[in-house]
Amino acid sequence: MTKEVAFKAISFAVDFHARNLKNSPFVLGFFGGEPLLEWELLQQCDEYAKGLCDEKKLKFGHTLTTNLTLLTEEKAKWLIDKRFTLGISLDGSEEAHNTFRRYADGAGSHADCVTALKYLNGAKIPIKIISVINPETAQYVVESVKYLSSICKYEIALNVNVSADWTDEACAELEHQYNELVKLYVSEYRCGNPIHINTIDGKIKTILLGGYRSCDKCSPIKKELAVDVDGKLYPCPNMIGEGVKEDICLGDIFSGFNENAVKGVLSKCGNSNSECKDCPIASRCMNWCTCVNYSSTGHIDKVSPFMCFHEKLCVRIADEITEQLIGEKNDAFLKYFGEWSKPK
Repeated sequence: MTKEVAFKAISFAVDFHARNLKNSPFVLGFFGGEPLLEWELLQQCDEYAKGLCDEKKLKFGHTLTTNLTLLTEEKAKWLIDKRFTLGISLDGSEEAHNTFRRYADGAGSHADCVTALKYLNGAKIPIKIISVINPETAQYVVESVKYLSSICKYEIALNVNVSADWTDEACAELEHQYNELVKLYVSEYRCGNPIHINTIDGKIKTILLGGYRSCDKCSPIKKELAVDVDGKLYPCPNMIGEGVKEDICLGDIFSGFNENAVKGVLSKCGNSNSECKDCPIASRCMNWCTCVNYSSTGHIDKVSPFMCFHEKLCVRIADEITEQLIGEKNDAFLKYFGEWSKPK
């Protein structure tokens, strides 16, 4: 993305936010690809966005997703000083990570990433480890969670690659790993050393709340807007790829929103699968996620068979964990989820 497009995208978004969402913070997110490839431009964009938000009296926040390969001690200090929220792509154990995250010469990036992670030690900013699970790496899930929890205490986001080819064999391996994850999760809570994993904690919270709240769900434009390198507008950064996706492109930063496209996308957001309506876990299922649906089925309102399998699996293991730890009156479990469920 050129500086011209980047600055235009920021001014477009800040102006829209100031007119329509003034009571909520404006958050600038750097997503890739790898944002640290354009370090100077990233800093310029951040400073420019902060200045515009100050002018319009908007609260300002910023996020960055990085694979760590270009993170230096100097860059880490700057991100910490600016109080970024960080998403760090580190798939887990060396074998799991290096299966896909390799340099052009074929060498794995795991060792460099683990070294770079140390530059964030002690940082008092929100940090999440993003571990992507592919069919080829499903066998390493528990091993990777153990490894990640041994080197840092950040929340672990286990993100399944929904666009991959999940065969019956791969799904069976994933289910086996998740069943083993139940044992690990419960064991760590019993030892007073809880692990926080998005796919488990999120489903446990839906027990407390009776399902997902409206504020948890996707809300393109109102809550999120993504810009590609040419200035095209999309509902979510995960929907951006090579070429223009006409069916979900919302316009561009130069001529503004295409109102017909916006209406078309907003009218379809959610889930049109008829079988989901009577599903007993419908309120606890992420069937509403537009980017997951689009990545797995090519439609923002249709849920794939794999996601149906995965959501049911996550609900089941979360229920098993909750039944065990609440039955034992586990202090760490009750304290964490009790504090979370209090009115904010």
